[in-house]
Amino acid sequence: MCDYKTHFKHNLNMHQLVHDAQGIHEKYKCDMCDYKTHFKQNLKRHQLVHDVQESHKKYKCETCDYKTHFKHSLKQHQLVHDVQGIDKKYQCGICDY
Repeated sequence: MCDYKTHFKHNLNMHQLVHDAQGIHEKYKCDMCDYKTHFKQNLKRHQLVHDVQESHKKYKCETCDYKTHFKHSLKQHQLVHDVQGIDKKYQCGICDY
């Protein structure tokens, strides 16, 4: 049984894909480091880390040290600060994540 919990249904749906793919090796691998993923989009996003220096990340969280290349990633990250202390209403029933 999985104890994964999240504030967002989309995150739960994405998490459950991991269970659907268990036993299958990650299909997408970074050729510059050991990063592996089941999703092509995740690999593309990851590879930007290698393309751009850390100092060029222009979106910065005002609450913590988080930095990103993408405005939408910063908005998603800031939700963590907005919902702290609120019970997570979606949880995975398969793993402990």
